[in-house]
Amino acid sequence: ADFREVEGEDGIDVLVTRLRIAVVTAEMGDVRGAIDLARDVVAGLERVLGTDDEETMDARETLAGVISDDDPHEAVRLMRRLVLDRTRVLGADHPSTLDARTDLAGFTAGAGEPEAGVEQMRSVAADLSDVLGADHPQALDARNNLVGLLGESGEYATAAREADALVRDVESGLGADHVMTLTVRANLAFWTFRSGDEGSAQRLLTELVADQERVLGPDHPDTMLSLQGLVEMGHRD
Repeated sequence: ADFREVEGEDGIDVLVTRLRIAVVTAEMGDVRGAIDLARDVVAGLERVLGTDDEETMDARETLAGVISDDDPHEAVRLMRRLVLDRTRVLGADHPSTLDARTDLAGFTAGAGEPEAGVEQMRSVAADLSDVLGADHPQALDARNNLVGLLGESGEYATAAREADALVRDVESGLGADHVMTLTVRANLAFWTFRSGDEGSAQRLLTELVADQERVLGPDHPDTMLSLQGLVEMGHRD
């Protein structure tokens, strides 16, 4: 209310706050209401800042994310347009452009084109490594997303191989006890299991649980999830 009094409905702080509310609204299950609110915010930012402002383009990316759960094909259309606009305004190698390409790959896979999504993610992961460096968290995260898309498309063995290589690179770049390292190790165990190598998966997960208990604590949700995985593998009662 105070923002509205000072800045009015089109105040930047008001619009940014309303966009955060839209995200929370979607998380609470009211996707249609969240979409309407996010669209209204994007329109307001376009009026105030213009379509090429970074704040406006960030809001468009958020809108596409909110829409993706309701209409993945519309989300893909919005992200394709955003990638083009960010490339034009910021350049092809700008981190925000590459981030939009990452989202586009995920939305493409979610819209029923898993092979296209995998190839898009593979391409942007390579570009992120070239632009930001192979050890940059954004580049490593894109590779982790690639692992997930490969597995979700049924390429379990390929996902496991990619995850195995990624574990080594994440450990080298971020350290053995980094949260992302532990996350990637969990993914490696999962896709190894799905590929049919249950013995290796159990070994990987057992080793991971020991490190998670040491680093995160036995009651951490990630530790508990790994323990649940061991139970489902029949390794623990």
